[in-house]
Amino acid sequence: MPFAFASSAEALPTLVAVATAAGVGATVPALADCALRRSRERYRAWLGSSLADYCDFWREQRRLPRKQSHGRERALWAWARELPRLAADGALSQSELQQIVRAPAPVPFAVTPETLRSAPSEDAVEREFSLNPTPGVVAAGGLLLGTVAALLSACAESGLVGATGTLFAAACWLMALVDARSRTIPAICTVLVTIGSIAWRTAVGWNGWGGLASSAALGAGTFALIVASNAVAKAIRGREGIGGGDVRTLPPLTFALGIDGAAAGFLAAALALAAYLAARAMTGTFQLSDTIPFGPFMTVMGVAGMLCASIP
Repeated sequence: MPFAFASSAEALPTLVAVATAAGVGATVPALADCALRRSRERYRAWLGSSLADYCDFWREQRRLPRKQSHGRERALWAWARELPRLAADGALSQSELQQIVRAPAPVPFAVTPETLRSAPSEDAVEREFSLNPTPGVVAAGGLLLGTVAALLSACAESGLVGATGTLFAAACWLMALVDARSRTIPAICTVLVTIGSIAWRTAVGWNGWGGLASSAALGAGTFALIVASNAVAKAIRGREGIGGGDVRTLPPLTFALGIDGAAAGFLAAALALAAYLAARAMTGTFQLSDTIPFGPFMTVMGVAGMLCASIP
């Protein structure tokens, strides 16, 4: 009896940690819905203010913004350059395209009747930038974070590693839901993943100055590889293959995972991506021109790498 009581008492902190983590995971879909709606509001405001500023520049200068410029003019040139990509990705609704067409300043891309017909309605874009927290999604989040908390409680060297690792996994799950729904990774997701991953790595330990230096080199190398691959993709296809949210998020993620976590994480993400593409190919729903959200696969990478690096 005393032994059974002691065992139950020792298991109580683990049960509390798992239950708390599952509760956090169950609330992440609602947070994702808020992040998506907020991202859409900010995007709409950015589009409207940039278009107004673009028209003001045209009235003042009687010319289009140039690439070889700086400050306001350079920002307006970059905004105008993004419009074709946004239209091709279906991120511009029909009403937003009509607003651009009616603008008094010439826009450096052609909005054809076919472009307008193929653009989504405002309601469709609003639905895309929202998430209905169905029981299945809520249960998946609870199961994921509960499992992570259970594994870390059983294997990690300290409770701090378990707590920070669970919060890191929660940030990754939020990123996966948002990106899978909208094919965008807002800055708030990048910030949360970065803070969560670095907090977890600090709890685990950086393995001395040598480990910190190797992590920094890995993060810098990841960024350089992304930039190079985007340059190649743009030269071949006329557009970058990796979106801005992925470019912002992946380097700090690999930096925090370090050599030990990134290797396992990359392998897990590659296997998950291969399985996803195989399933799409088997069902006949995959085309080479499709846009693939990488947020869910970065989540696989982050969680798998974190678990492998946390277990001594």
